[in-house]
Amino acid sequence: MILVFGKDNDPSIRRVLTWLDYYGEAFVCSGSDVLSIEQVSIHASSSDFVISVGQHKFLASELKAVWYRSNWIAVKDFFFKPEAFVPQRTPAQSIDTFLSNYWYAHEDLIEKILDSVRTLGKNREGRFSKLYALHEATKLGLDVPDTLYSTSKIELMDFYERHKTIISKSFDIAFTCNEPPQSYASYTSLVTTQDIQDLPDHFFPSVFQRCIEKAYEVRTFYLDGRFFSTAIISQANAKTQVDYRKYDTDRMNRNVPVLLPQAIECKIKELMEKCDLKTGSIDLIRGLDGKYYFLEVNPVGQFGYPSAQCNYQLHRKIANYLSNYGNDK
Repeated sequence: MILVFGKDNDPSIRRVLTWLDYYGEAFVCSGSDVLSIEQVSIHASSSDFVISVGQHKFLASELKAVWYRSNWIAVKDFFFKPEAFVPQRTPAQSIDTFLSNYWYAHEDLIEKILDSVRTLGKNREGRFSKLYALHEATKLGLDVPDTLYSTSKIELMDFYERHKTIISKSFDIAFTCNEPPQSYASYTSLVTTQDIQDLPDHFFPSVFQRCIEKAYEVRTFYLDGRFFSTAIISQANAKTQVDYRKYDTDRMNRNVPVLLPQAIECKIKELMEKCDLKTGSIDLIRGLDGKYYFLEVNPVGQFGYPSAQCNYQLHRKIANYLSNYGNDK
């Protein structure tokens, strides 16, 4: 049994599931279903757990691999919501606290069971910190753009004066909103002096970086020590110069396979191990100065388009990893 956490209408998940079906592997995709342990049976000679996901039930001993396409688990809440701590508790509040401790032990048991098998991705409480990854990248010797994370207009203006050309970007999940017939999304954007002047003295925490003059962008899909890199030739189109995701459907960017220098791959591999990530989508820029600048790693980044453009067959490789480790069918 292979357990997949993510939406079953995700095109990449569906293609991986197609390969798993081809290999004859049993699988369950969680979708919006919650996960629970229904029964625990422990004997002197053996022990096992009955796991339920929606209408599906199976034994923990049958679980072969887990893929966290989304980095969360919806755990079934049977009877209560833990209360915030209060110094003077009523008997009812004390019971809730007692049950809360039991519940956390229940969640911990689920995570330990899932972590005991082969996994791809990682369940996390909260989101992955891209700023932490950037910090660790510098310690490993990777080149990164000068970065400012601030709430101060004065600090931002000083940063702008030092670098002259700067960008603003999200360091969490991208903002998206659909309001038919319109749709909205956040992108990496140039910051002008007028933008800064329009800000209040203190604003919401934001990330700014020196704008790197690029030869091209690189999207690398990392899978358990293997690199599948794509050069995105986006600098010749004014629409995609700053952010290639501002697709020009009339003049699509070229995407071609590329090999990163071995020294860069070794440092990224060390970074992924330090961040406890077996997979992720990594963004870099090849600067006009010849350097490779590390931008970020997204543990659940998209990989379908570069896979198709460069014939990497990543959906099949993920299915191979989940179904038969080390055997590239």
